[in-house]
Amino acid sequence: MIRLGINSSRHLEAKMVLPMPGKKPKKLDVDYYFFTPSKLNVNGRNISREAMLRKFVVHGRYASPELSFDEILDKESQVSPLARITYCSMDFMHRVDSEKSFIHEAQSLANCASHLFKTTLEHFKNICDDSDEKDEMDEIIAEWTAKVPILIKRTRRILDVAEKTFPQSNLMVTAMQWADEDISATAEASSLDMFILSQKVMGNSDADRLKLMEIVKNESEYRQRRNYPTSNQNSENSAYRRSTLKKWSQSVLYLNQVVSKSPERVSFAIAGVAAAVAMTFAAVMAIFANKWFLENSLPYLVLIITTYACKDRIKEGLRALILKTMPRWISDQVSYLRYPGTGKNVCKSKSKVTFTTPDKVPEKINAAREDYRNPFRSMLPTEDVVHYTRYLTINKADAEEEEKNKAIKNLDFITRIRMDDWLKEMDDSFNDVTYYEEDTDEIAQGKAGHLYHIHLIIEEFSKHDKIDNIYHYLVVMNRSGIVRTELISSNNRYSD
Repeated sequence: MIRLGINSSRHLEAKMVLPMPGKKPKKLDVDYYFFTPSKLNVNGRNISREAMLRKFVVHGRYASPELSFDEILDKESQVSPLARITYCSMDFMHRVDSEKSFIHEAQSLANCASHLFKTTLEHFKNICDDSDEKDEMDEIIAEWTAKVPILIKRTRRILDVAEKTFPQSNLMVTAMQWADEDISATAEASSLDMFILSQKVMGNSDADRLKLMEIVKNESEYRQRRNYPTSNQNSENSAYRRSTLKKWSQSVLYLNQVVSKSPERVSFAIAGVAAAVAMTFAAVMAIFANKWFLENSLPYLVLIITTYACKDRIKEGLRALILKTMPRWISDQVSYLRYPGTGKNVCKSKSKVTFTTPDKVPEKINAAREDYRNPFRSMLPTEDVVHYTRYLTINKADAEEEEKNKAIKNLDFITRIRMDDWLKEMDDSFNDVTYYEEDTDEIAQGKAGHLYHIHLIIEEFSKHDKIDNIYHYLVVMNRSGIVRTELISSNNRYSD
């Protein structure tokens, strides 16, 4: 599943969610086709392939673990980060593998707790408007008020042990302080939201609902004692701090990208093979020229000149043929996404970009591009097409890592696309528009800016998993940047 959104006025963001591989590595091809009006000049004549490739940046991360309160609070669980970090706190000197591993567990605890708070609150919001769901609301609040304080208490017990064992400058102490602050801030904010949302259905006298306000008050007082930023003192600092803590806790899920130099080596090898074949042809023709014609005669010179002219065409044509017949072997960039917790490669990613035209893309892509709003599209100038491809090979985790991270169900791949090259040739003109206003029975005037439509076709394909999904997005832009995106159609089907 792929979702396209706007990251900023000049950046698109495509998020792809993939399930963790089973018994075998998972292979997936993702193609992005940008159909662009010819007047914008987004083509190979004006932009180099290397420059266009830099417009696409991919980040990989694990999805946040899906754990319940009972699973997090289970003291014997190998999945719960709280259980693992509690085990370490019983003997910091002998049970902590390294400072880095302990910080990793503290980040995992904060991220896991925050994700659980967030998903519980979202579910609560969905049911709070329906009075028939009051029993379920009671159950959620009862579980929340009973188990959130236990989670907070056990976290602070570990923090207390760490502060007594190590000096304040120790990074493990700082990591526990940050985890404690993050959990406290999220628990306070979520409890307050839940208290406000439940007022309409449950009233002010419900005993469990009043316990939500106790959590809010306790956490507010605790945060002030610990000198954590609070909203009632400085809302700006508090919001910035919460954003920082969120990025810190979620960074444990991100994969580090290591770029390989293999494309350069493969490119040199292909160029060498193509050059060797072309030079062999030139040498053989030179031998025949000496055999058939007098040296420096007109036929001799014509054959030699023609041979060397063909030599360059042979070299370029042979390279293009190799690139076409072995697309998965040849790429512009190869990188490995590595999980920082274990240092192991999770995914191998190959990417390449080409400039092409609609008549050279697959028929199913052109079929997806068909615009029902404009039946006369064939009469317009031919569009330019930017084709970006990414080949993903996702490795299966080993047994130990899989047991430890079995709460992680999905991998998220975020492709950020910089649209600067699409803006260069746009104009920022405005047209005066006069229209009849029915409500006021008057003639009104306004200005309409010039808009441009870029059609983005995304194909997600896996032969082994029988996946062949095609998404047609419309990207509306003007000289200032991206205005909006629209999903025109999606065709999710199994491949043959």
